[in-house]
Amino acid sequence: MSDDAIPEEKRLELIAGRYPGYPKQAASVIRSAKLIGKRIQDSANTTLHPTGLSHPEFTILLMLYGSEAFTLTPSLLGAAAGEKLANVTRLTDQLSAKGLIVRRQAEDDRRKIEVTLSPEGVQQIEQLLPIVSDDIRALTAGLTDEELSQLAKLQRKLLLTAPEHLRG
Repeated sequence: MSDDAIPEEKRLELIAGRYPGYPKQAASVIRSAKLIGKRIQDSANTTLHPTGLSHPEFTILLMLYGSEAFTLTPSLLGAAAGEKLANVTRLTDQLSAKGLIVRRQAEDDRRKIEVTLSPEGVQQIEQLLPIVSDDIRALTAGLTDEELSQLAKLQRKLLLTAPEHLRG
């Protein structure tokens, strides 16, 4: 643990001392998750800056790249990317203007919209994946494969067992 984290631990001790019911260990886990998320966001933004893509835009492209026929509906895309539907609309507007995605009516239901990676979007993702993969490996270099597996399992459990109003 770095020296930077020690004051935070002392703060949590003070809170727990002042309010005995405070879940200090759980709060520490949540705080760490927030700090890790910020570190990931900052790293991604630094990597993506030269491309003109934001991290949320890249995430949308990546979710499409990981989908059958590079296509999802906006609601499924939002769920996969962890974005609200209104934000998905804004992000897909931006990506469409950049020529990286195409929006169209579904063939089976004209009321349904589908978002698909354009050939340029596929090319953009495939150019970025080696760099992003290196960043992911660097961010997780301090963990063994077994620790990564255990952490992934625990994170999924937290996501699946959180009360509905806390799921976002």
